Amino acid sequence: MRCRRGSVSLLAYLIGPAYPALRRRIEEDGFTALLLPSFDLERCAKLIVGRQMSRPYLNANEADEMRKIRDRFPAFMRVSCKRFASDGTPEHVAADIERFVVASMPSGEHGPFPVAGGRPTHPCGAEGAANRENTIQ
Repeated sequence: MRCRRGSVSLLAYLIGPAYPALRRRIEEDGFTALLLPSFDLERCAKLIVGRQMSRPYLNANEADEMRKIRDRFPAFMRVSCKRFASDGTPEHVAADIERFVVASMPSGEHGPFPVAGGRPTHPCGAEGAANRENTIQ
């Protein structure tokens, strides 16, 4: 089992001739996930920019940050993967992701890992998983 972290931001840009194949491989990976605070453009932009503006080390401009999110949002929503709304409590979001990861794993891979919420916890933690059928909100 491979555990990976990344950012969907890299999927928002065509960065070279190998990009389409790379994007396809990322989307086809069973553990690719999209986490956004909302799947509604305006709500998503307001939540993300609100978080960014509360971080003084970013020295961000609110109008520029809103524009960036609005520009990138359609590309984020085109990513074909499992989606999770991340506007709930961290525990709830992590539990949603964990349930999906465990349900996606072959039964022999659950192993003797710690149990959270009555289900095994994979050693990768709640880093994300992909499923093109459902969106957990």
